[in-house]
Amino acid sequence: MTVRQALGQATLRVPTDHDKIKLRNYIVHICCTTLRRLLPFTPDEKLTAFARKIFDKAISLKDAMTQEQAIYKSSMACSGDRFDERWQKVEEGETVHGMVWMCTHPSLVRLNVQDGGYFVSVVKASVKVDESDEEMQNGDGSECDEYQDEKELMELFTGVVG
Repeated sequence: MTVRQALGQATLRVPTDHDKIKLRNYIVHICCTTLRRLLPFTPDEKLTAFARKIFDKAISLKDAMTQEQAIYKSSMACSGDRFDERWQKVEEGETVHGMVWMCTHPSLVRLNVQDGGYFVSVVKASVKVDESDEEMQNGDGSECDEYQDEKELMELFTGVVG
């Protein structure tokens, strides 16, 4: 167990169950109040269910990230890259081959440190794909040009050049 994990696990034990329920209800209430202003015609039950679902998933992710011996990285898919189902997804009914045209939501990737350093996609990047299948060049010197394979990603995560 690393020092970061020990500190993280210690903070998980501080609030009592009663405190957690009280805090959860308060945060869900605040989220619902904000959502109600943004979506005035949506029923309160739907807003509450959505806020609870998002909050519970966020807490589960936080707990998992605190307890696991892993490193997490969020990134955007780059325009011009070939679509890769392992790390990216498209909306249902859209083409799943071709070049990435635009990233609409970032990905979250986990590097498992204790298991030999392999990558797991926690959340796939949501992308729009160009169906023309023509090679697109991003070549703008962005981060997308730098990390093209898993070896380079491993170096980025760990700082170890292999």
